[in-house]
Order: sequence, then structure tokens, then C-alpha cells
Amino acid sequence: MTALHWAAFNDDMESVKLLLDFGAKSTFNKKKLTPVDIAARCLNVDVIEIFIKDMQNRIDKEAEHRRPRQHTNSSQKYNPS
Repeated sequence: MTALHWAAFNDDMESVKLLLDFGAKSTFNKKKLTPVDIAARCLNVDVIEIFIKDMQNRIDKEAEHRRPRQHTNSSQKYNPS
């Protein structure tokens, strides 16, 4: 069991936030459960909401990274040389 699993099990919102902010991953434990699964089984709704917000932030960052970059001056022509 990882620290994130343990924090999710104990409804420790501060630790879950801290661990996610520092890049903790939602991996499977020996019983094939993720920290979100554990929080759901324990009915730790506030912790589940933290996981949802974290995932949305990751999705938003990925979408921003994939978005084509806008040029500040659209009148400039591309010159490959």
C-alpha cells in the first residue's frame, strides 16, 4: 500500500493533496485497487473530489500542451531558411 492509498483510506485530505501536488501516481495495490477505489469503498467523498479535481487539472494541462501555439503577429510569413 502506498502513502496515497493510506491517505485515501484514512480520509486524510491534506496528505492526499500534498502527495498529488508532488506527483504521486494512482497505482494499483496488491488487491488491484487504486487510491480512488479505496476512497470510494470507504465513502470518503471529499478525498474522491480531490482526485477528480487533480485528474481534471492533469487533463487541462495535457490539452494545453497539445493545443497549437498562436503567433503574436499573424502577418508574418513562415520562412524555413
